Amino acid sequence: MRSLVIVMIAIAAFGCSGEPKPEEERIRTYDTSTLYYDIPLAVQNELLTIKRGATNIYRIVSIDGHRDSASIDTVQLRQLAAPFLQYNLNESKHRKYYKEDVFEDNDLGRVIFTYGTNHPDLVVNSASVWLEQETHHLTNINIKRLYKVRDSLYDEDLSWTTGKNFMILQKISGGGKEQIRQTQVFWKNR
Repeated sequence: MRSLVIVMIAIAAFGCSGEPKPEEERIRTYDTSTLYYDIPLAVQNELLTIKRGATNIYRIVSIDGHRDSASIDTVQLRQLAAPFLQYNLNESKHRKYYKEDVFEDNDLGRVIFTYGTNHPDLVVNSASVWLEQETHHLTNINIKRLYKVRDSLYDEDLSWTTGKNFMILQKISGGGKEQIRQTQVFWKNR
């Protein structure tokens, strides 16, 4: 009788534990023995190049279709570029959750590094870095971010084109309202 009660308790305990999550819902981790492309360092280098050689820097901000443009200095440039510098995928607390894939596009002459995660608490959902195939010089950075600030959800697409411009597209949702904000920054080198 005592054995039967123990078996019944064990069956009830295992039966109430819930089903394991399907594979696609589990947070994946990756063994990363090599460093990823250092996006913040690349952007900092680009900002230094702009500081040394740009003759004209300007920004255009559009909020729900209303545009405002102005010339800016390198201090304002760095402030606007801050989202590209905030999150380094190489930090040990982040890196294990990102998978790196490398693709060579012979038609475009590019090597493309992509990084993705399924971790719901990480700000950067995905990133891609484009390099020239022959020289391995950086041409583009694209980052997809999703995060909350107080009761607002920020869905952002960040795009950087080396030597030309960058753009931050934000969809901000909260309190039953939605706002689209686009910030573009352009510069001209000497």
